[in-house]
Amino acid sequence: MERKTKRLSAAIKRVQALPPERQNAIAEVILAELQNEPDPATLRFQQLIQTKYTKGLTAHEVDELKRIEASFYATDELFYRPIIERVERKLASEKR
Repeated sequence: MERKTKRLSAAIKRVQALPPERQNAIAEVILAELQNEPDPATLRFQQLIQTKYTKGLTAHEVDELKRIEASFYATDELFYRPIIERVERKLASEKR
């Protein structure tokens, strides 16, 4: 998983160096692919959430759910942080 995260981080840095219109085009392709490809972690997350509300989770399942959620947050941070920073810079420059 760590190797995958490093590769993702490197790919994001390469995309960040591109002009905004290219970044947007790449983001659209990525999002389309993600919608078409079932992610094992996402599928397991959905199973755990369903179990949580229908039967309840075991202690092991609670820990597993926390690990999956933590990995989602880490991935979200890698993806959204550059976007948020760009918006914040834009807003700051408009206030001047």
